[in-house]
Amino acid sequence: NIQNANGDVATQKKQIDYFIDEKRDAIVIIAIDGYDLTEEVARAKDAGIPVIAYDRLICNADVDLYISFDNSKVGQLMGQAMVDAGIDNKKVLMLGGSDLDNNTKLVEQGFMDVMDKNGITIVDSIHATNWKAEIASDYVRDNPEVVSQVDGIMCGNDNLASHVVPALAEMRLA
Repeated sequence: NIQNANGDVATQKKQIDYFIDEKRDAIVIIAIDGYDLTEEVARAKDAGIPVIAYDRLICNADVDLYISFDNSKVGQLMGQAMVDAGIDNKKVLMLGGSDLDNNTKLVEQGFMDVMDKNGITIVDSIHATNWKAEIASDYVRDNPEVVSQVDGIMCGNDNLASHVVPALAEMRLA
């Protein structure tokens, strides 16, 4: 049984509680907030139900298994692709994902390591709360003085980029 909380932590907690009450064999969670599911994981474990954190780490919780990508490597690859494409002015903008997602920190660290290694300045960075892409596109629209001075913009995922590119196009900077 698959359930989607559509970005709402309270709904995700209710869904996890439902799976616990139904005594499921295992619960796989893609955490909306990696810091706010500790109690739910503990209840599942107390009920003898293994918990798998998929893609997003559930911090401060005793999950049975964590499956994800090498998120630091993802950030390094993003940074290297940007360097390879050319960063003449040595300035970039970083529009990261949710600061409640542990992966965001790892991707950003990998990206920053490549920028540091290549003498590139990150002129500004923001986090898109709950991965809301409109936060990233609004930043671009509201900060033309920052956007116009950078050679590239790192977006924390493809959805953020899919909103940032049209904003750049409106400004004739895509």
